[in-house]
Amino acid sequence: MAEEVPKPLLYRPPPPLYFWGAFGAALAIHLTAVALAQKHEVAVEVPPDIPTAVVEATLQASEEPTPPPEDIPLPEPPPPPEIPANMHFFGYGTVPNGTSRRAFFTDGEDVFIVSEGEVFLNRFRILKVNNASLDFEEVSSGRHGTKALEEQGATPSV
Repeated sequence: MAEEVPKPLLYRPPPPLYFWGAFGAALAIHLTAVALAQKHEVAVEVPPDIPTAVVEATLQASEEPTPPPEDIPLPEPPPPPEIPANMHFFGYGTVPNGTSRRAFFTDGEDVFIVSEGEVFLNRFRILKVNNASLDFEEVSSGRHGTKALEEQGATPSV
């Protein structure tokens, strides 16, 4: 026996009977609601008389002027954020196609390459890589800081 091939799914509109049945039911509900609304009389309640009171207030000017507020010392702003001491900013570079500059960091063992706009160490966003420094932002607080390019001496050759 051959398997039955399913027929393609085609949209078939409902028969007109469904439309006229739904239309008639909606019309019946509407007319019933209108008829019930006309028969219902709302009792109007008149609120009792509310007693009125007269309040008199006078504003007296004082003879002494208000003293100026004491100078309250503002707390010291927090120090600018610092990239951890073990991370050294030792250089920068660009890709020939003209993308943003990249900063090179090292912790003594590994080298990290971070582009402008990227997050470094899950804490710092690199804002701008300059020729002699790096501008960054601490992501959690929004504070800005700068790290200078660290010159490294030449290593002795063997």
